[in-house]
Amino acid sequence: MKLSDLLKTIAAKIESVPDTGKVYPRLKMIRDEASFKAAYLDTTVSPPRIRAWALTRESTSSIENKVHNDKDTHLIVMRGYFGLVDANATDEEFQDKIEDVREAFRHDRKLGGAVYWTGPVQVRQAVTGVICGVLVHYVEATLGVQIYPIVY
Repeated sequence: MKLSDLLKTIAAKIESVPDTGKVYPRLKMIRDEASFKAAYLDTTVSPPRIRAWALTRESTSSIENKVHNDKDTHLIVMRGYFGLVDANATDEEFQDKIEDVREAFRHDRKLGGAVYWTGPVQVRQAVTGVICGVLVHYVEATLGVQIYPIVY
């Protein structure tokens, strides 16, 4: 399986969770507040707010079971961005949305048969900060994904 196809499969799983916003099977290059909002502002809600995910591979480990029979395990990083409005208790919503995404993967460990196995989603960090002048909640979650053995 091509890595780009794997990332699209994972993006589709995140998109299946209601109210996750925009989901990109790649990283977005953000230079300023305008490009940040163009990429991550969810205009399907009123008022529009930052809600988005971007995915990338961090690493790949490979085990050779037999000659020409490798099992690759990709570590996928899922970065989530959510607008922070303290008066609206967005931290509660943000934390719940992280758990909703984790739950979606928990119930589909083979991603519909596309992969050999996925581990549970790990939350590396869930913090608040300012990105390009915008106050946001930010999550960095990881997913270990083992691809079917490659047989030549």
